[in-house]
Amino acid sequence: MPITKMTFENGIAFVREEGRIEKADAKQFAEFIMHHAAHHPTPIGCVVDAMNVKFISIDARKIFVRASTIHNFTFSAIAAKDVVSRQTARIIGHMAQDGHTYTFATLDDAWAFAHERLGLAGAGS
Repeated sequence: MPITKMTFENGIAFVREEGRIEKADAKQFAEFIMHHAAHHPTPIGCVVDAMNVKFISIDARKIFVRASTIHNFTFSAIAAKDVVSRQTARIIGHMAQDGHTYTFATLDDAWAFAHERLGLAGAGS
C-alpha cells in the first residue's frame, strides 16, 4: 500500500507515502485530514514524507488539490527528494489554495517548517 503510515499529534498529521499514489490513496489521505481537521480545536497542518514516491496519478493530484480546501487544514509540508516527485508536489501546490503547499528537500526541513508554522518550536518529530 502506498500510504504506509498516518499519525496525528499536536495539530500535525504525518503521512508517509511510497511508490505509486493512486486515487484511493489520495482519498484515504483526504479523509484522514478531514477527520482530524473537524475534531481539532485549532488549525492543523500535515507533514508528508514523499521521499520514496515514484508516481502520483492525475486523479490523486486532483484529490490532493481539493484537500487543500478542507476547513481548519492550513498547510502541507511535503518532503520529496527526486526531481519528478518535487515537480509534482510543486504543481499540486500551484493548483492548491494559495500558501497551502510547501516542498522541502528533506523530512527534517518539512518538520521544522510545520513546528514553526504551528508555534511548536522544540517539539519532537
